[in-house]
Amino acid sequence: MTATQNKKEPTWYEKTVEYAFVRKFLNLDAMPLSGTAEKIGDTMFYEGNHFYIIEFKRGKDIKSEITSEQNKYLNYEKSMKTLCEHNREKPHYVVFGKINDQQEWGLFAAHYVCFVCRKYKHHWPLTSLSTDLKPITSKEQLKEYLQLLINEKESSSGSSSSVDYGNTLIVDKDGNACSLSDREGLAELNLVFPINKPPQQNLRSPKRKGP
Repeated sequence: MTATQNKKEPTWYEKTVEYAFVRKFLNLDAMPLSGTAEKIGDTMFYEGNHFYIIEFKRGKDIKSEITSEQNKYLNYEKSMKTLCEHNREKPHYVVFGKINDQQEWGLFAAHYVCFVCRKYKHHWPLTSLSTDLKPITSKEQLKEYLQLLINEKESSSGSSSSVDYGNTLIVDKDGNACSLSDREGLAELNLVFPINKPPQQNLRSPKRKGP
């Protein structure tokens, strides 16, 4: 057995990526990506602020993660086109972990639309939010894009349960953050989260035979 075969492959998880991002970019020591953030609206969702939408993936098996993301849409290609047409700057990103050419683990970013469409090779090391990512530049733009994203995912899902947004984070230029699953924290944006229902069957009364 060669030395290469004996070498243990590094292991990490989606939570590894999330907390590496938290430690590097957010103004707190640690935080869950779900639950209520106290007074988040007063400190974050004000007009003139800049926002980044981040979705976390493990990055260990990207092809599988892409397939999983595609399955959240009835027609992912059509949905990605809709998201792009709404905001051509694509201020919606996937952040994942990866071993670089120097065999060091680090955070990498890709446009969400490109990631879902399997153009994940178009990614880059994430070293700074302000220089590596383009933000949404107003609260109203943030609200419009998030509502569109919610509608595309919710209306396309064939599941009877709501889509999980626990790995989607909204970050502002000051390092404040709120999870998209935190309905109470997002109350100021007045987003509508539809509840998926199983498709109704076309029930017809059986035809009577005879007179």
